[in-house]
Amino acid sequence: MVNWADPQHLALQAQALGRMDLVLLGAFTWEYLQTLWFEWSLLARKVSFKWAYIPYFIGRYITLVLLATTVSLDTNTHPLNCAAAYRFVNFAGAVGASCATLNLLIRTLVLWRHNKWVRGVLYVALLGHWTLVFMTLVHQRAVWNPMALSCTAIFADRTQLLAQFLYTFIFDLVILILTLVALTRDRSPSKLWLKLYTQGIGYFFVASCASVAPAVLIIMALSPLMDIIAIGPALTISVIASSRAVLSLLDQAVPESTVYVFSYNPARSFC
Repeated sequence: MVNWADPQHLALQAQALGRMDLVLLGAFTWEYLQTLWFEWSLLARKVSFKWAYIPYFIGRYITLVLLATTVSLDTNTHPLNCAAAYRFVNFAGAVGASCATLNLLIRTLVLWRHNKWVRGVLYVALLGHWTLVFMTLVHQRAVWNPMALSCTAIFADRTQLLAQFLYTFIFDLVILILTLVALTRDRSPSKLWLKLYTQGIGYFFVASCASVAPAVLIIMALSPLMDIIAIGPALTISVIASSRAVLSLLDQAVPESTVYVFSYNPARSFC
């Protein structure tokens, strides 16, 4: 049986984590360039700016900066203030995760805009999610490891970290279910799947499942590095998927009569 806490295995895990961060930065940069047309459309005033785009932009740019910072920390071999560096990394990750969930939540709130009870429950759940995500920052710290010549992240409370990912998964899943319920209230089968495609339900599903891998690894408790190795991919996937869900409202050429709540029409509001 593999001893995941063995120093040799820990070194391999640290090496794998560093390479994964580089891959994530490359993938996210590619995604950023592929979707840069949206920023250009806003600057060229082809799309009207709406407040609902704020979490999209915050999550998008803070995740890009976060991944670049992480790669820089991975490649640095000189002693530095790890506590300050990882304080920013952890804060940026918390903001990115919150924005990813908010990207999905906004349209669900619009779909249920006539039901104050559903909206009220979602607002309370959102506050709970933000509270849990930012409370987790208190239990995260990093120290300089002279043997590895890098910063080593330490999570003092694995239970709270696990609670964060489980809560995020359940909350995103509830958002997905409520979105499906709202979309299926129209009983026309011919329009249903067109709506599901247009509204980007596939992106909802991917973003909702992104928290599963980190939660599983934390439950397995293999090693401190294995506890966090899936957090970066989970954040990157959730931000990309939720951002694509926002863009799916704009780039689908669908007849006006088949659009449920959102459509690409500069004369109309996003929300």
